[in-house]
Amino acid sequence: MYIVKYGKEYLHDPNVDDCLLVDLSLDAEENTCGYCDFTIYPSHPMYDKLKERDADNPITVYDGDVLLFTGFIYELGKEFYLDGKVKCKGELDYLSESIVRPYSTLQNGYGSQPPTSANGYFEWLISQHNEQVKDNKRFTVGINQGGSLDPNNYIYRESTKYPTTWKEIGEKLLDDLGGYLRIRHEGDTRYIDYLSEWTDTNTQILDFGKNLTDYTQTDDSESIATFIVPLGARMSDTEYSYNDGYYQTTDKTMSSEKEYYTKSDNGYTKVSDDVKAFEAGITYYEYFELFDESSLSLTITGLDDKEYDTEGYRKSGDIIYCESAVQKYGWIGVTYENTDIITKEQLVSKSIIALKELISPKRTIEIKAVDMHLVNPDINPIRIGEYVRVRSKPHNLDSYFLCTSIDLDLNNPENSTYTLGTTFDTLTGQQNKRIKLLNATINQTYEQAEKLTEKEKQNAQSANEALKKSNAATETANDAKDTATEAKNNTIVKVIDEYAVSDSTTDPPQTDEWSRETPAWGEGKFIWRRFIYVYGDGHEEIGNPALSTGGSGKDGEDAVTLRIESSRGTVFKNDQVSTVLSVVIYQGSKRITDSATLKSTFGNSAYLQWKWMRLDDETFGIISAGDSRFSDNGFRFTLLPDDVDTKVTFMCELIV
Repeated sequence: MYIVKYGKEYLHDPNVDDCLLVDLSLDAEENTCGYCDFTIYPSHPMYDKLKERDADNPITVYDGDVLLFTGFIYELGKEFYLDGKVKCKGELDYLSESIVRPYSTLQNGYGSQPPTSANGYFEWLISQHNEQVKDNKRFTVGINQGGSLDPNNYIYRESTKYPTTWKEIGEKLLDDLGGYLRIRHEGDTRYIDYLSEWTDTNTQILDFGKNLTDYTQTDDSESIATFIVPLGARMSDTEYSYNDGYYQTTDKTMSSEKEYYTKSDNGYTKVSDDVKAFEAGITYYEYFELFDESSLSLTITGLDDKEYDTEGYRKSGDIIYCESAVQKYGWIGVTYENTDIITKEQLVSKSIIALKELISPKRTIEIKAVDMHLVNPDINPIRIGEYVRVRSKPHNLDSYFLCTSIDLDLNNPENSTYTLGTTFDTLTGQQNKRIKLLNATINQTYEQAEKLTEKEKQNAQSANEALKKSNAATETANDAKDTATEAKNNTIVKVIDEYAVSDSTTDPPQTDEWSRETPAWGEGKFIWRRFIYVYGDGHEEIGNPALSTGGSGKDGEDAVTLRIESSRGTVFKNDQVSTVLSVVIYQGSKRITDSATLKSTFGNSAYLQWKWMRLDDETFGIISAGDSRFSDNGFRFTLLPDDVDTKVTFMCELIV
């Protein structure tokens, strides 16, 4: 169940009639701030209390106890019928509110001098941000793996402009080195992690015919390349001496009109005029006073032309190319520039890694699936940066993919969309190391089964035969399954609002006058409201209509609502029940969660009365107030495995 708060106030709680939002969506994507949008009706008690960019009262979205989103409102709008359209950004966007002044990592550079390590540079940028904003917009650097993204952990960075901290992190770290940003909360501390790779794996399986409802695969070849021209640091910043106006001659024979030079540890020496021909094994240079290589980039020229691995990646002149990709797509070139690389060998290895990402179409898979967390709270929900197994026999697919973005429809979770990406190479069949390792585990089960000894196979067969003979246990299991199915079918999975306009405050509108669109109110008109309850088996029930709005009058007393919250959902298996039922009472905007507050609000005679009814009972029976399972005078009711052996309904009443 999804909950939305504005600071400490509830904006969306499906269990409270006047605390509902519509068009509630959550969009999350790796290395972005994320967005949350919703519509709030004028009848909502918080309708006129929302403020833009209110960091003291953040918008938070919860899935049960799990925090999905934290951010702020950046846009408030009203439509024709005064419906409030609210748009929110995630807290990562706080980094767009601070400015980075001119700086250089060079010792003799201008402005501030940040650290030259990738991880140190990231911490420095976060500190620049924290110095400019209040506490509620600051970040604490947590896990910092920036150093593993650079071969030397020694980078050159500079800026003469005044970019935002977010732009500088994006361009100078994420775009150049890669990696991923993650925000997490521990207590009152907001951590920002800089990860070299995602490592979490979700235990769910998205199965065709079960919870996988739609599948779209896209292979994009727009940015494909088959060879790379690698460019490293400036020659003056490397260990290689540059020519200072001297450059290698391209002449095949000596010209009497030119001067030629040879190079030694002592510098360049002019070749005597008596020498009339080039000597084999010696490199000859010419001189041009305006020619200076010091500001040019390091290249791989000078290294031996050869194949660098068994996958067909070769060095030739100043390029790296893939033989199989050239054969398939032709010669398609791009430059690869990394000013942090100061050796030719490192430039080759990094260029090969970069080229492997470009030689084949980028594959993404967009799916629609039912998150099994909605059915079973014990199953972890799918999150950004998790590897998820997708299994579809019609698509000949059984592989792990990285979840890169999620579009959640919080009002209708079955319409949520998950985008899964992979570095799967459609040309060579290679995958990144993480996915390759995970996919190997898919086959391990079968391989291990084949390795069973004959004795182990016999033991397994005997156990299987014994299981078949356990008819009584099987019947019990089937009964339990039928009970669980019945419970699921009788569980409300969706509540739909319907409205109608009438001239009467006593007679509900006719059946054909109801609509799911919010109507406009006018003088002398009254808006009625009813709920359509959709159950797990698809059938619907129509609730009793109630007068919602009408003519103005005196303020009435605050409405009192009692809600029961469960720590493990509403449907339990009889051998796995272990849950706490908690009572929450709302009086207007006041929230009552303990007996002391109850008595101070309604008087010392107020109390909670619990009742229960078994499957075949026709009436509720009262549970004694002295029951040992109660705590805080009935505000907490602990259910144990022995308390539920079939379908049982619990209810609680507030007695004043």
